[in-house]
Amino acid sequence: MAEANFRLPNILRLNDGNIAEQFKKWRRQMEIYLEASGASTKSTKAQAAIILHCAGSDAIEVFDQMDFLEGEDRDSPDTVLNKLEKYCLPRNNEVLQRYRFWNIPYDHPFDKFVTELKAQAEQCNFEEKDKLIRDKIVFCAPKHLKEKLLKDTELSLKKTIETCQAHEQTASQIEEMQPTKARSSQQRIDRIGAAQGTGNFKNKRTANECRYCGLKHDFDDKKKCPAWGKSCSRCKLKNHFKAKCRSKINAVQVDDDSDEQYDDKWLLAMGNSGNTKQSTCVLNVNDNKVRFKIDTAADVNTICQQHVRRDQVVPTKTRLVMWNKSKMVPKGETTLDVINPKTKSHHKVKFMVVKNEFSCLLGLKTLQDLNFITFNDDKYVANVTANDNLGDLGEARLKVDTTKQPRRLPCRKVPFALQDKVKSELNRGILCPVDEPTEWVNQMAVVEKANGDLRICIDPRPLNDALMREHHKLLTLDDVLPKFQNAKVFTKLDVKEAFWHIKLDRKSSFLTTMITPMGRLRWFVPQKNGSSLLALV
Repeated sequence: MAEANFRLPNILRLNDGNIAEQFKKWRRQMEIYLEASGASTKSTKAQAAIILHCAGSDAIEVFDQMDFLEGEDRDSPDTVLNKLEKYCLPRNNEVLQRYRFWNIPYDHPFDKFVTELKAQAEQCNFEEKDKLIRDKIVFCAPKHLKEKLLKDTELSLKKTIETCQAHEQTASQIEEMQPTKARSSQQRIDRIGAAQGTGNFKNKRTANECRYCGLKHDFDDKKKCPAWGKSCSRCKLKNHFKAKCRSKINAVQVDDDSDEQYDDKWLLAMGNSGNTKQSTCVLNVNDNKVRFKIDTAADVNTICQQHVRRDQVVPTKTRLVMWNKSKMVPKGETTLDVINPKTKSHHKVKFMVVKNEFSCLLGLKTLQDLNFITFNDDKYVANVTANDNLGDLGEARLKVDTTKQPRRLPCRKVPFALQDKVKSELNRGILCPVDEPTEWVNQMAVVEKANGDLRICIDPRPLNDALMREHHKLLTLDDVLPKFQNAKVFTKLDVKEAFWHIKLDRKSSFLTTMITPMGRLRWFVPQKNGSSLLALV
């Protein structure tokens, strides 16, 4: 058969990737195949069978389940292609196609870049396609070319393409007319070699020491190097010895990037600080003098990989967290013998190995071990003890305007996924059930914290409208600052769950009754004297 001489189109995959994009390419291949193989001269039924055969089993199954209107010929090749197109095109992911369009990088040659833009724009359903292609070219063009394009106030797509093509062609011509210094130097060397009758001069040179093996030999044949074909005992790569190994320490590879596998350690600073003056110290590491920054806020020590040998580094599960909460996985960890050049004392120090662009740091514990810093505990408050007993901030009584109509609100629904957490939070001992009629019934509000825990709140908006308040002036920052003129010691106190420390009498406690899926509850914290506590949020 004639069509046997031509390669069949790829199978139409209906379950992988973007179906609409795949179908457009497949249909074009199918049309070319029918014409080139001579199948287009066969009967319509035979052409339809060829199309379904090339489409594959998934497409055949979909086609067999399709509904056909009266008068539609299911054995027509146009009907087969149109039915498959109708099935595939609604699945076109327009958002994804536009994302791909705007992320195509500016590339050379420019004609190839424009062709890729136009092909991608066809799948994006743009209303003003030419203007968007023009904008894309301008946005990602080099700075000097972008300035030239923006000077034209009536810039069209055609002008944009012509300008970019002319710019690319001009740049290529200038490069050809002005050869680089390296090329000129090489041409000069070749001319000297030719004048001396030595042929290719650079291949006949000799060196004091080979950078692959460390020995002296001719460079006219790389196979004369003793390291040729040999494996390095350090990095396991070929064609060099361990003494000339330049391999950097590879980052530790992990299969899972989840937070559970890492032990986070904090650092105050990671990176160069410009001209900012910082405290530093010098230690001898691996027979080299290394300058470390002193970081009393760091949990670990860091050292750049250029100061560590590959065989000294082992994988680590530690992840470094900087002051701005950005995270970095180090190259590995190592324990090295360091020497203080002033005292000649030796110390074993554990380091996290980081890239060379980062800084070498000494953390708090190591600084203390090396006697670089000391803390005078008697000069500052080192420990603060707290009274955990609730109800220590006084007692409050809620007064209600009797002219306001009491409200009894219905229960709010709690999502099924949060029901267990809500029930556990309600059973913490802060709430107690209400088994008698109450005038006020408030609703419950559930707030999810950033750490995944829940905060149970009462929604007292109707009750707030009826509460009578004791009005008094609150001090502002401007009122307080003049009193701190001669202050030298400052502190900050934070009362955990402060509202729970305020006692309520029994009558006020019943005003906080709220309806929950577990029944009516009121805010009540048992105290030694039997009083109650309220947490209004």
